[in-house]
Amino acid sequence: MNYKVVAASSIKILEERVNELIGQGYAPAGGMTIEQYGSTPNRYCQSMYKAADTKRRTKNEDSKN
Repeated sequence: MNYKVVAASSIKILEERVNELIGQGYAPAGGMTIEQYGSTPNRYCQSMYKAADTKRRTKNEDSKN
């Protein structure tokens, strides 16, 4: 499994990045999180995951590598 956390300075940018990863086979893991520290600008985050290729290799495929 591949895991990524996408972060952006606005919800619009986060949506664009999340949709790009969905197009690459990733899926959201849980909901969006907003990081907020005092007077610093908010950061919007989304965890994403992509399942590993679960295809079993045959002995013939193994011998080719």
